[in-house]
Amino acid sequence: EAETALRKALSLAPDIPQIHNNYGNVLRGRAAYREAIACYQAALDRRPDYLEARGNMGVALQEAGDSAAAIECFESVLENAPEDGATWTHLGAALATEGRLVDAEAAHRKAIALLPGSPDPHNNLGIVLKDQGRLVEARDAYQAALERDPADSGLHSNLLMCLCYDPAVTAEETIELHRDWAARYAPLADVEPFHIDDKGPLRVGYLSPDFREHSVAYFVDSIFANHNSACVSLYAYNDAADSDETTARLRASTAHWRDVYTDDTETLYRRIRDDGIQVLIDLAGHTANNRLPVFARRAAPVQVTWLGYGMTTGLPQMDYLLSDDWVDPPGPADDWCTEEICRLP
Repeated sequence: EAETALRKALSLAPDIPQIHNNYGNVLRGRAAYREAIACYQAALDRRPDYLEARGNMGVALQEAGDSAAAIECFESVLENAPEDGATWTHLGAALATEGRLVDAEAAHRKAIALLPGSPDPHNNLGIVLKDQGRLVEARDAYQAALERDPADSGLHSNLLMCLCYDPAVTAEETIELHRDWAARYAPLADVEPFHIDDKGPLRVGYLSPDFREHSVAYFVDSIFANHNSACVSLYAYNDAADSDETTARLRASTAHWRDVYTDDTETLYRRIRDDGIQVLIDLAGHTANNRLPVFARRAAPVQVTWLGYGMTTGLPQMDYLLSDDWVDPPGPADDWCTEEICRLP
C-alpha cells in the first residue's frame, strides 16, 4: 500500500526529493536494493545536501553487499553531521565488513557516546569485539545491548553465540543459558492442530538466511541436488536478503523455492503451515538472522536443527539435532542438548 501511494505521489510531484527518499525506504524494506539506490540517487539529484537520503543510500549499499561504496556515503554524511550517532554505527558495520575491525570499533564507540540508550551500537560493538577474539568485552557489550532492549531475541542470540567461543564457559552453563533464552522468548504454548496430507513424497523444508555464498550453502548444495524426488518433496525457505550464483544453483535443485526475507514471524509460520511441511529443518541456530521464533510456534510436526550452529538451540519445540559421532561424541554431548541427537553415519 505504501508503494502504491508513493508511486502516485511521484506522478503528481516528481521533483520533491522526500518522496524519492521515502519510496527508496519502502523498496529497501522488501530487499529491492538496486531500485532503492536509484530512488535515493534521484532524491540527491534534486537536493545534493539531503543527508538523510545519502545515509539511506549507504545502508542500501551495505545491505546489497557494496560496503566500500557504503563507507563513502556514511563518511560524507558525517563530514556534515558529525554528531549523527546512527550513521557512526552504520559506518562501523561497513568497516567491519571490509575487515577494518579497529576502525569499526572506534566508530561504534563514537556511536555509543552519542546514543548511550540505543542497543544497536552496543550490539555492533559486541560483534566487532567477538571477531577480534575479545570475548569477555564482547559479552559485556551484548549484555549492555540487552539491558537496553530485553525483548529482542536476536540480541540475546548474539550473546549465546559469543559464549560458544569462550573456553571459560562450561557446557553446563551454556545449555542453561540456551534454556533461559527459550523460556524467555519461546515459552511452550498450545499447538495449532496439523492437517497434513500424508500421500505422496515426504514434505521436507529447509529454512536458512544463508542460501548464498556461505559455509552453510556449501554443505547443503550436494544435499539439495541429491534428494530423491520420488521420496522427498524439497521446500527451501530462503531468508537471505541478497542472492548470488550459489543462490541460483540451490534454487535450480529445489522443487519449491520460497523467498521469505520480508516475512514477519506470523507470515512465515503461516506460509510453512500452508505448505503442509512434515519435517522442518533449521540451518541457523542462534546465528545472525535466525528464525527460531517460527520454530517456537511449532510450524511443523517434526523440527530439526542442523549445521549452522555448533550448540543446542535450547528450544523444547526443536525435536532433533542432526549430527555425528565426531561433532557430538556419544555420552556427555547428549546432556548438552535439549534436542535428541540424531547421529548420521
